[in-house]
Amino acid sequence: MRKILILEDSSTLVSIVKSYFEREGYDVLSAETVDGAMQILEDLPEIDSFIVDIVLRGMGLTGYDFIKKIRGIENYKSTPIIVTSSRSISGVEIASKKTGADLVIPKPYELDKLLEKVKELAGS
Repeated sequence: MRKILILEDSSTLVSIVKSYFEREGYDVLSAETVDGAMQILEDLPEIDSFIVDIVLRGMGLTGYDFIKKIRGIENYKSTPIIVTSSRSISGVEIASKKTGADLVIPKPYELDKLLEKVKELAGS
């Protein structure tokens, strides 16, 4: 079963995405903070894809910080990262690509499109 880690501070959105992806056969883990996501990676170091929100509440760390951290870990140098954001897409896209993200999808997004992109980037 493919594992996805979602870094998103909206518990409602996480619940919706998690439910959809689980019905499609994915094992979905989630965290609301960069520290929480890093803890998941320490406990379970085999994630197949990441879905990362850029703006996160609290702690001052952003999705960009998370991307930089995971791109520094050997196991995740080429793991697909999809950034989601409700901010101006052009600025987010440039910054996301610089930090190592593979794709940016603006919010709100359609779940079937997100799934299609996850599959596309994973080569499945």
